[in-house]
Amino acid sequence: MTDLHTICSRSVNAADNWDRSKIGAAFGIAAGLLNLVVFVWYCWTAFNGETTTNPISWWLWFAETLFCLFIYIDRTRDFPTWFTEAASMLGVTVVSIYLIYEIIIGDSSIVFASVETVDYVALGFAILAFVVWAFTRREDGKGPAIWFFQLALLSAVFPLVRSAYIDPTSEPLGPWIAWTFVFLFQTICAWLRVREPGAVVNPLMYTITHGLVVGAMILGAAST
Repeated sequence: MTDLHTICSRSVNAADNWDRSKIGAAFGIAAGLLNLVVFVWYCWTAFNGETTTNPISWWLWFAETLFCLFIYIDRTRDFPTWFTEAASMLGVTVVSIYLIYEIIIGDSSIVFASVETVDYVALGFAILAFVVWAFTRREDGKGPAIWFFQLALLSAVFPLVRSAYIDPTSEPLGPWIAWTFVFLFQTICAWLRVREPGAVVNPLMYTITHGLVVGAMILGAAST
């Protein structure tokens, strides 16, 4: 027969899990909504010619975000956890298409103004890391593949971090600071709701990479 102590322990654990889930959901929804706002903010500056961003990073992010969105939806089935990724997919698609549109109308020299040869090396490394990830990933999402994916993320952000350091005015600082908090919130959401270390790796890396952009802009401005 189940004693009173066991019943109370189960009740406390259930309440604790319910609270963690609710708090995690709040962080996830807040992250997704803030992400949408920040993308509107960023696009407003970009479409008004106030940025000369590096297109290599954005096009790589389009592919990476698409993969991540499918993985999040398939493995978590949890809206608060993948809402931020869905918002990113929308925003990255808009920015990527805008950059392609600028090339079509004859502004390719402006779009590629911040691109250097080393950025194409980063592009190749990112593609290689994506390919290795695709062939080593497992259905349970565990194993070495997840770390190859992080190498792809670091390679993808390199062109933009490099160009932001050289020319801090090429990017608006505010949105990148806000994005760092967006993905910090997503990390907290994943930790509280999924309760699996592997689920935290990607949003934590997003937090780091967006923070790298912020750091590059601040250090670049300080060195001029």
